[in-house]
Amino acid sequence: LLIRLVTHSFDPVFLPFSSDSNYSLSFNTCLKCEIPFETIKDVPTLLENMKTPQRYPHVSVYYPHNSVFNMYDVLIAVYKKRGHRDLYGYSLKEGIKIPKILCNDNFKLRVLVRGQPAKNNRKRRMWTMPSEKQHEAFFG
Repeated sequence: LLIRLVTHSFDPVFLPFSSDSNYSLSFNTCLKCEIPFETIKDVPTLLENMKTPQRYPHVSVYYPHNSVFNMYDVLIAVYKKRGHRDLYGYSLKEGIKIPKILCNDNFKLRVLVRGQPAKNNRKRRMWTMPSEKQHEAFFG
């Protein structure tokens, strides 16, 4: 996901937001708290501590080590303008399992990236599950 963002290679399924080439990008930073990103252990704490960026549009990518968040492995915050933030959550799972926990409804999109993707694109338990063909097109 990060490489796609850096290279402005957006996708209607995995990264369905503006391809405006003037956005700024941050990775595991852009927090208003003084504590290091690595010490944040849950999504609500991260959301509370996200700092409004200096420049717009802006994309913040949060990828905690060792998958410390309950549902999400990667979070992306997209700031199109001051006071507007869209959240995108990604769960990276091996195999075919679907998380049993319902998603946080503050997120505009929740994508389940599975080791064995579904044959067809579908939604279940608030997760968007891209098809095998969509996985292949995005990840190569």
